[in-house]
Amino acid sequence: MPAITKYLDRYAEPESQLVHNFPARFDSVLVLPSFDERWSSCAALLQHNFENSALIILVLNQPQNISDCTRNRQVHHSLRTQFDEIWSAGNDQLVLFQKNNCSVLMVDRHSTGHRIPRSQGVGLARKIGADIALSLIQQGSVRNPWIHNIDADSSLPTPYVTLCKNQQPDTAAIILPFQHLAGEHPALNLAQAIYDRHMHYYVAALRWAGSPYAHHSLGSTLILSAKHYALVRGFPKRSAGEDFHLLNKLRKVGTVVSLPEPTVKLRIRASQRTPFGTGTAVSEISELQHPERDYRFYHPRIFSELKAFLALLPELQSEKKRALAALPTHTQQVLHALGIDQAVRHASSNSTSSAAFTKHMHTWFDALKTLQFVHALRDGTYASVSAKELDQLLPAGLSA
Repeated sequence: MPAITKYLDRYAEPESQLVHNFPARFDSVLVLPSFDERWSSCAALLQHNFENSALIILVLNQPQNISDCTRNRQVHHSLRTQFDEIWSAGNDQLVLFQKNNCSVLMVDRHSTGHRIPRSQGVGLARKIGADIALSLIQQGSVRNPWIHNIDADSSLPTPYVTLCKNQQPDTAAIILPFQHLAGEHPALNLAQAIYDRHMHYYVAALRWAGSPYAHHSLGSTLILSAKHYALVRGFPKRSAGEDFHLLNKLRKVGTVVSLPEPTVKLRIRASQRTPFGTGTAVSEISELQHPERDYRFYHPRIFSELKAFLALLPELQSEKKRALAALPTHTQQVLHALGIDQAVRHASSNSTSSAAFTKHMHTWFDALKTLQFVHALRDGTYASVSAKELDQLLPAGLSA
């Protein structure tokens, strides 16, 4: 696997080099980043009854700006006192623990001298774990070439680690559906339900508009092809949005498959550990005086204009000026600001067919460009709407 070898040699995190004398063999591998998580949450995942022999790589991490984290110390202490230590490397930066049928490779990125830069956050934590998993796959210590990503707020379905069977060779990632389980706090339950509607509406609207990037982006629902992960140089080292940006790259080199089942169940919780994301959004929504009335959704007209633009992509190769003229002036202005003129020139000069041209344009107008398009129309033309207004404005064929 040349792509994996190249990635491990040039772009992988240093921890991936510490497992060359790894003493055990497994069928599957999972990556669990853990920062400020309760031991009970981690323990529940570790006790999951997997269908085959599975290794959980637990990346215990802590930002450099936080001097102490009691929960991290408790997780570390619980592993050392409740599990047997089988192997270690890098002066105990990597330690393999086992208990009954549970195997955990703990990566210490929380102790003094090992903490991660604040700006790289969960992205770096996921990358460290996935890079180690990739190294184990490459050397044959893990049999199945898939990297399963989970979070401490997850409850995994059964089956889980065998879901990647019989996938096509071009499958770059598998996304599982998710469900947030109601908890003891009504305000958080309501906030989560509102934000879930926002997420489902956005993906449904992209699908309705014809975007090839119509999929959810939650790190705890991702199963990644080892080869494709290496091709796009791994998780971006970001404090949030690492799952979105990774999937954006993976969609350009393969297929992203959204399975209809089984469902990953997630606990509802507010969080300020990342600058944006589900936990942060839930926290902010729960602070609204009237969340159901005050929360705002993207105006459906944005997606109607996105649909019209995507439909005319093939025409841009030979009739760019005429095709764009069919769109509203404000939409044309947004597209010009995003760089459509340069994109069309590049796609035209590198395409020998209409299909190739359209593929180039979809590569340019990717998930990030799509989001920028949506936000530009929101800020400049179509103000966001309430849930009641959304129900009244939805076009035929689009539900939210």
